[in-house]
Amino acid sequence: MLDMVLRHPQADLEQVEEIVTIFHQQFACISREPLQDILRRSFLQVARLCPKEVTTGLLQSTLDFDSGTSSRENGTTAITWLMVVTTMQALFHCLGGTSVVEDIKGQGIWDMLMSPETYHRGITMLMRVLRREVPACCAAVSELAITGLLQRQAHLDITAMTVFTELLDGTDFEHVNSQVVSILQEHLQSESLELRRMTISSLVTLSRRPEKAATLQSLLPQVMQRLQDEDGDISTAALTVLNNTLCRVDRKTAVPIALQLVKMLLPLFRNESSHVRERAILLCRDAMEVTVHTHKAQMREDVHRSLMPLFFHLHENDRKVAQASREALLAAVSFLNWRQLRRLLETEQTRRACKCLLTENSSRVEQYLRQSLFYLQSPQEPLREVAFRFIELAAQKLTDGRQETLQVIYEALHEQVNNSSASVSSLETEALWILAAAAKEPPPRFRLQALCYQLRRAWKKRIPALGDCWL
Repeated sequence: MLDMVLRHPQADLEQVEEIVTIFHQQFACISREPLQDILRRSFLQVARLCPKEVTTGLLQSTLDFDSGTSSRENGTTAITWLMVVTTMQALFHCLGGTSVVEDIKGQGIWDMLMSPETYHRGITMLMRVLRREVPACCAAVSELAITGLLQRQAHLDITAMTVFTELLDGTDFEHVNSQVVSILQEHLQSESLELRRMTISSLVTLSRRPEKAATLQSLLPQVMQRLQDEDGDISTAALTVLNNTLCRVDRKTAVPIALQLVKMLLPLFRNESSHVRERAILLCRDAMEVTVHTHKAQMREDVHRSLMPLFFHLHENDRKVAQASREALLAAVSFLNWRQLRRLLETEQTRRACKCLLTENSSRVEQYLRQSLFYLQSPQEPLREVAFRFIELAAQKLTDGRQETLQVIYEALHEQVNNSSASVSSLETEALWILAAAAKEPPPRFRLQALCYQLRRAWKKRIPALGDCWL
């Protein structure tokens, strides 16, 4: 075989994958340097003649080797894998030249492939090089990765999923069928963080294609659960998938998901990332629009809970979040058929809109007051200021002796004394006094706390030049 390959460089080779497998077997058992040199030169010639077939053969060797990573200290396994890496180098030399091989070496990829701890990271980076330098080979390699996934063998999962995810964006999506989606569904719930990350990443890529929405709709309940994943990257990617698909799937699938979404999304409105806040708010808007005509009664309470947070986020420093909040708030008031509030929002009469919100019954105002507590601690000053102003207005509406709520708000305001700017602190003072007078029969400690609070603030703001004699 070697004689044929070397003497007849233009020969039409058949059963190339078999030939590649034989090469790997021979690499493992031949130790004499002259014979190894012949093997390398012969393999390079095969790679020149059939680059795609050799690439897939190498990937198959990679997948097969994945099952032996736990025994990589075994001498035979180590030698075999050294030869696999060597032939990978030969292949990339053939496909991209010396500069590509040196670039891969410079990134430390060859060394990564030799260590169990960095092996899969090396595969990831190698696939990126393949995608960039030899895109014509990506489709064949991706199909082989899918074959590895379909075998449903645990030792193949991560390597096959790595290759599938990295090459997905540059290949034909037609091979992503119901069988593949079923496997993605399993991996989405895997205990392995890496598998969950790669799976949700592949779903982000697929969800960007409108024609794939119907294929992915069976996955959406599991994607929704990933909104609560402890890993921030996974929950953010889940948001993106739902943003891309919720309005594209059929109503039978979309409505049950939308009915659960608003409640699940509210905590994400407070996420540190402005991107996450924006995507969560826009998805909340989509969920309301999906259910507005058929499931108002089931959704009404959750929409009410979204009003106050959306109102606060209208005042965000980030323009995209503020705009998303405006769109979602308009969708919410339309859902509730609150025409007066909608007119005020459309004409940007924010203060009057706030007062309009407070025309609801006391229990609803109490709910709004409790929701405002988080925004007293916001790192954004505009949000803190709006929260204080809202509390001033809202506290005056609680005239039915709701002492417990007033006390909770009072203490929350009190904690902010050392964290607020001068402008917000003045609002704080006003809000505290209003809270103290809001109940019909305020407890004596309310008056005492307010007085002590004022004295402490006076002490902190005393004129330095007067010194201690000021007191």
